[in-house]
Amino acid sequence: ILSQQIPKLFQMHVGFVIKYFLEDESEGFSETDQAIEKSVRLFFDALENSLLSSIIDFSKFMGKKAFA
Repeated sequence: ILSQQIPKLFQMHVGFVIKYFLEDESEGFSETDQAIEKSVRLFFDALENSLLSSIIDFSKFMGKKAFA
């Protein structure tokens, strides 16, 4: 089921990265770099069924940003 959604998930990911980049005020866009790294890992882990730990890691990162 997930493999059928890959093109849509990829589009959503690209949109997320662009939006995050445009709003990133960190020095050298370091937070965008982290967001890309963690979200790409989340995407591939979802394909490999290692989803839960990646969701937790990505959620921690996004939560840190939201409450900063």
